[in-house]
Amino acid sequence: MIFLTQSDQRFLIKRRKLVAAAKWVALFGVIAIAAAFGWQFVSAPTLANPAYVFNAIEHNLLEPSTVYTMALLTPILNAVVWFLLLLLVAAVFFLSRLEDRYQAIIRKLLPKTGES
Repeated sequence: MIFLTQSDQRFLIKRRKLVAAAKWVALFGVIAIAAAFGWQFVSAPTLANPAYVFNAIEHNLLEPSTVYTMALLTPILNAVVWFLLLLLVAAVFFLSRLEDRYQAIIRKLLPKTGES
């Protein structure tokens, strides 16, 4: 009989709770992002609607200061997007390390066979 260490038991309990909560957190996150984008699309179309911006530029409906501000903020927004992508990759890496630990615990519990 194989016994888990207390550390492994705590890890599995914590992981089970995280997995149970993850689907609800993800669902809430997707709904919140969609709602925020929809709200922004309607209330501030110059920030979220490229067709609106294209039409406004084509018909000179935007103030020069607005065009200047948008041109100034584009590189900053680009840097923020790259930073968020970096955080996403780091989160995936961290989660894969947790999964490796989980798989190691499972391998300890499985009977030994000739397969690896």
